[in-house]
Amino acid sequence: MLMNKDVSCANFIGLLGYLQEHYGDDGIRQVFSGLVNNKRYLVADNKNPSRLIPIQKHHLTDSAYWVSYGFSVVLFANVRSVVGGSSSLIKAGEKAAVGHFTKSSFFVSRIFSTKYVCKQAAKLNARFNRTKEVKLSELTDNSSTFELRYRPNFRPTKDICNWNLGIYTGIAKITGAADVKCEETKCIVDGDEYCVFQMTWKKKPNLFKRMLRWVLKIISKDLVVDYEVAVQDRDQLIGNLIQSEERYRALTDQSLTGIFIHHDGVIAYVNDCLSTLLNYSKKEMIGKKFWDFVHPEDRKMVEEREMARASGVNHATNYEFRALQKNGELLWLETFATIINYNGQKACMGNVINLTSKKLAEEALGESEDKYRTVLESIEDGYFEVDMNGYFTFFNSSMCNILGYSKYELIGMQHRQVMDAGTAEKIYQALKEIYQSGKTTKTINLELIRKDDSKVFVESLASLIRDSNNQAIGFRGIARDVTERKLAEKLRKELETQLLQAHKMKSVGTLAGGIAHDFNNLLMGIQGHASLMLMDKDSTSPDFENLKGIEEYVQNAAALTKQLLGFVRGGKYEVKPTDLNDLVKRQNRMFGRTRKEITISGKYEQNLWAIEVDQRQIEQVLLNLYVNAWQSMPGGGNIYIQTENVSLDEHYTKLFEMKPGKYVKLSVTDNGVGMDKATQQRIFDPFYTTKTMGRGTGLGLASVYGIVKNHGGFINVYSEKGRGTTFTIHLPVTEKEIIAKKEIEKDILKGSETVLLVDDEEMIIDVGKRLLEKLGYKVLIAGSGNEALEIYNKNRDKIDMVILDMIMPKMDGGETYDMLKKINPKIKVLLSSGYSINGQATEILARGCDGFIQKPFNIRELSEKLREILDKE
Repeated sequence: MLMNKDVSCANFIGLLGYLQEHYGDDGIRQVFSGLVNNKRYLVADNKNPSRLIPIQKHHLTDSAYWVSYGFSVVLFANVRSVVGGSSSLIKAGEKAAVGHFTKSSFFVSRIFSTKYVCKQAAKLNARFNRTKEVKLSELTDNSSTFELRYRPNFRPTKDICNWNLGIYTGIAKITGAADVKCEETKCIVDGDEYCVFQMTWKKKPNLFKRMLRWVLKIISKDLVVDYEVAVQDRDQLIGNLIQSEERYRALTDQSLTGIFIHHDGVIAYVNDCLSTLLNYSKKEMIGKKFWDFVHPEDRKMVEEREMARASGVNHATNYEFRALQKNGELLWLETFATIINYNGQKACMGNVINLTSKKLAEEALGESEDKYRTVLESIEDGYFEVDMNGYFTFFNSSMCNILGYSKYELIGMQHRQVMDAGTAEKIYQALKEIYQSGKTTKTINLELIRKDDSKVFVESLASLIRDSNNQAIGFRGIARDVTERKLAEKLRKELETQLLQAHKMKSVGTLAGGIAHDFNNLLMGIQGHASLMLMDKDSTSPDFENLKGIEEYVQNAAALTKQLLGFVRGGKYEVKPTDLNDLVKRQNRMFGRTRKEITISGKYEQNLWAIEVDQRQIEQVLLNLYVNAWQSMPGGGNIYIQTENVSLDEHYTKLFEMKPGKYVKLSVTDNGVGMDKATQQRIFDPFYTTKTMGRGTGLGLASVYGIVKNHGGFINVYSEKGRGTTFTIHLPVTEKEIIAKKEIEKDILKGSETVLLVDDEEMIIDVGKRLLEKLGYKVLIAGSGNEALEIYNKNRDKIDMVILDMIMPKMDGGETYDMLKKINPKIKVLLSSGYSINGQATEILARGCDGFIQKPFNIRELSEKLREILDKE
């Protein structure tokens, strides 16, 4: 929390000195335990007030800082634990007051009466503490009563009260009072409304000190408030004090200005202030020439003036010169000199004021404009000033760079020349608000026009410029070029849209996978029965064509489920290393023969890296993209294909949740009608289509998206209305070698072995058993994983192979397979599922499963898979 300005740090200077003297570094550390570097106690940095920093120990000795009352309560509690008890804390407060005030500007309190100081209690409290008000309720020559009334939201502790008792006692003793006693008769800690302190003292009257006090009060006031008035009265003052050397020295030694007296240039007297200022002792200065302490370049001037004045020549009474401290450091001084009688002789007396800070400030002021320009020229942000009519009157180089104009071109230019009408109106309203309110505008985003007509985006702040008469004469502002950030934000939004699409497709894919699995099981039943019926029919049978039609429709329905499975992670069937160039060229030839009005051309990377893909699905991707391009060019047109090897870094691939590395890039470009932004955002959504009813399912591009994602790649689309469309696909590279395609056996293969068929669907069990028996196999059936284990345990010597469903309740295919492998490590298993080969099926295959067959399958596919596994050594 930001600390309220409750207690002046000057209040603690004496305390820290007392603790250091009596308890050393260990005592200081105990007092500050838990207070420094604590984020509960923050102060504004004096050098940068907008920055909040945790309070440090040195802040308590810096008069620029005030600390919170809460901080003080904890601090004094720590003090009590160090000094030990309330009486010690009172003593510490007394010593701290004496130690601090006798070294500060309140030294004059020592010659004031105790009664006078008590009258100033409220003012003294206000300088050091804002948590309470002090009221003097009773005052006599030897006693006083104070009421300490705290603000309602502050509750003092006994530690604070005891500390205050010590402070009041110490202040009274500073005035020279004897037998000072101070006690608390009422305390807010005990439930009273306010605290009451009663103080008594004894002091013998001293006429000399009373007179001296009166003189000092007049002189010190004039000397500090208006030094020139003091100089005018000085001769009279010296005449009044000449009779008392002791009184004279008391005045000069305690003067806030440097004082010297010299006879013919030889110093006869210097006061403490001047010796401290020059860093010499009085003994080192007395007897030396005054100008020995002057800078060599000013010595001649000082010597001439001082000697002229000493000889009675009417010379300037004051002038400035440079002096040197003992360590060689330079000081600027101003002296006011006059002729006086000193020890019965004429002498020259001078008062010296230190002008070093003033001179440094003047030098800094003289350099400020150059520094101002240097700073403005060194910052990257543009700075500008315009008059009330909007003409540029001043700017830095960065502003020129932002707008692309030279300084000579931009000076005097109307600011409307670098913006369109919309931006000009926006700026007009902002400047109008600044003029009416006088406040700096909030950050506004602007689109400006550079000299080359390109656009630049800036963030700008502006404020009003006023002259010495407080009249508005223009506006100044800062402009930061944020073009790169704006473009990056635009790209990020586009990529976020793609990422959202990916997450949406992932959710839809989960649903689609479940639907496809169940649908494939139904198709398996239809396909199985059709296959069984066809086994007993030849082409002359009246049912043969109908049964073949049923098989064809089943295959069409299976193709539809393949598209649905394209959404699913792992929706691949048979993946192998592939040369994408061969695949693309083959698809080009096939599509080109059917669409004569379309011209397909391309550029193919030589030595294209291999990719591991399901070739049929990638062919489906290409076909869907070609069909989409053809439909966007109803009058014919061109399709341009390009393949290339690319390496993508993490900065690019992380936006698509992909790994960095090598990819093969495929681009498919058409010169069709193109798409608007709204269509592009939905182009990959399932069942979304821009075609009329009956001309499309809305699954084409959605399956393209799913297939590419399932292969570890990603797809982008860029299109403009009337300018065509480009689809860009990136597929990860594989290190595996491309293997030549093998011929597949076409005949139905039979066998006589015993097969255990495991599936939780009765329909699949029924049709599967009949298909196996038709192929000559002996069949055992199980409706669950647990039943399969039980049957296998009883018949392990008879069973040659297991056909295992992957998705089953309670114990799924993966767990069942693992249990079977424990029973017989050499068991042969064919995995069957309505899902695709990837995902869980791939994991089971990696653990040693012998093969996979996708539902729905016909009797020929089943026969081939069975013999492939059973005939394997």
